Amino acid sequence: MPYISQRTVSDRKEATGNGSDIPNGVQGSENARSNVAPRPNSPHVSEAMRQFNAREKAKTWTEKIDRLKAKLHKMKGLIEESNERLENLEQMCDDMEQRMVDRRLIDHSGSKKLKC
Repeated sequence: MPYISQRTVSDRKEATGNGSDIPNGVQGSENARSNVAPRPNSPHVSEAMRQFNAREKAKTWTEKIDRLKAKLHKMKGLIEESNERLENLEQMCDDMEQRMVDRRLIDHSGSKKLKC
């Protein structure tokens, strides 16, 4: 069985002054409507609030751009490192080829002299 309040209308009037459970100054007052936050595009939003929102968005985008720049910098470093390794491998291959020429295992054209 649902709970039914035992308070009378006169008790409510004594407590709130208007016979309802809602405190004075809230029900139907202009103050209650003005305390609601205005929508961002409504004419009631102040210019300062619009500027604040714009700064927050700019800050968010700036942070995203900074993170992307950091990733790009890291990728550039990895590419440079890979290029250095590739150059080292190419040098090692050239050195190995020169040693084989020096030992007369291959001629200068790169063909093998030895038959296996």
